[in-house]
Amino acid sequence: MVKPVVDMLHLLPVETVSFLSDCTVLAMSFSSLIRTRKDGILLNVRTSTPLAVGAVFGGLLGKWLFERVRTGFANPNVLGAVQSVCLTVITILYNVFRFTVLL
Repeated sequence: MVKPVVDMLHLLPVETVSFLSDCTVLAMSFSSLIRTRKDGILLNVRTSTPLAVGAVFGGLLGKWLFERVRTGFANPNVLGAVQSVCLTVITILYNVFRFTVLL
């Protein structure tokens, strides 16, 4: 939710917001991993390895797609707005789907 809000308010350039968002996710993942280790929960390598590999490839594909779309926009603020709308729609759809499954 941080990225769409910062993009919407036009506080920073799109590239900077994307980088900061990536750093935030990495830091949160790392701290979560450390916290679960302290609680005695071990990492399931058989499950986590394919997820990690998929995340890497998904990140690379996303970066490639972002660069392709970015070249089509002359104004980076328009790109940020489009990206914010896409992220907001994805977040809403995810929460609707998750809520529906819980019912």
